[in-house]
Amino acid sequence: LALRLLEPGLSSNSWTISNNPIIWHLVNILKNYPKSDYALDGKYKLELIQDLLAAKEMYLARHYQKKNKWIAAINRYKYILEEYDETIFIEEALHRLVEINYKIGLVDESKKYATLLGYNYQSIKSNEEIKNMVSSHIIDGAALTKFLYWIKMKNKKKITEYEAQKKTGIF
Repeated sequence: LALRLLEPGLSSNSWTISNNPIIWHLVNILKNYPKSDYALDGKYKLELIQDLLAAKEMYLARHYQKKNKWIAAINRYKYILEEYDETIFIEEALHRLVEINYKIGLVDESKKYATLLGYNYQSIKSNEEIKNMVSSHIIDGAALTKFLYWIKMKNKKKITEYEAQKKTGIF
């Protein structure tokens, strides 16, 4: 019965995890028949449906973020954290909340999500690692600038691949 609700024409864009009849039917099967063959299949389908609904929310949140609609994007990402906390999209939602909050100047809020991300996913670098990463980016950027300037100055002469390779080692 729950799978029938997945057929085209029967789905609704306004369904959420709390009012979705598919989820209601699957949860009902899991509660009433926990030892049946249908329970294992129902659990798998329930996880799949939650991932699909979370994916839809991520798609919308990314769209809002791309259009610089920061509040709408933040609200979607927060909704994913609240409603789809057992899906594969939590880590990305946290990353994007850190990014957006920092971008719009909410540094404390950004730090809050960064701490949560680091605690749960060990993806936050130490201050020393961040300092070294920034330093290496500055050095690489300076070297690239010098290399591009060298190419511009040699514009009238033909530059061989070998010459370019030797020059990159110097910068």
